[in-house]
Amino acid sequence: MEPLSPTLRRLDNATLGDRASAALLEHIRAEQLQPGSSLPSEARLTELLGVSRPVVREALRNLRGLGIIEIFNGRGAVVRELSPTSLEVFFAHALQTIDNSLIDLMELRAGLECEAAALAAARHGAADAAELQRLVGEMREALGEAERYSRLDAELHVAIARAGGNPLYLHMVQSIRTAMQEASLRGMQLRVGREEVAAVQQMHEAIVGRIVARDSDGAFREMKRHMQMATEAFRRG
Repeated sequence: MEPLSPTLRRLDNATLGDRASAALLEHIRAEQLQPGSSLPSEARLTELLGVSRPVVREALRNLRGLGIIEIFNGRGAVVRELSPTSLEVFFAHALQTIDNSLIDLMELRAGLECEAAALAAARHGAADAAELQRLVGEMREALGEAERYSRLDAELHVAIARAGGNPLYLHMVQSIRTAMQEASLRGMQLRVGREEVAAVQQMHEAIVGRIVARDSDGAFREMKRHMQMATEAFRRG
């Protein structure tokens, strides 16, 4: 009998479902399978894990739901590219279900996006700078349109993370994009006066200005100031 894979061991009959998913995930990690790599066939996984084919299918569905694999007809399960989709759904749902979620989100963003802005200032290219300036210019034109402004606001923060050149920062910021857009829209609705709305835009322009000038410390400070102002607006609201 062919020996079992060192990272795919037979499961106890009482450990089905989630345990099968965990075993497959550990196999992907231990074998360092890259995007595009195929997992063993359903029949082979059934043999290796010592479970029924329905359990293997459930495990594969679980991993697909987490965004870790894709399942193709004729090819089976394949490791997929990194995607923020699952976390994006989580964060969007969190805004609807967790008390104080807007404040929690802003605290998370402050820890993440201040450093992302500093990295963008240090690492951005000419195309990144042009994109940031384009977005902040469109935001200026959209000041009276809360929904459009909030969409552009989220796009700007994703573009800043992209300009930093760190794919994990980009992945995390993309994962909160929907939540960011919702928070921005709520923030614009709270700021009823023209001066407050203009102040938000000025902060975005200051952040982009520091990034384009390659002032990492300044970009960090301006992003922190922006996050603090937004957090205070939510506290008051």
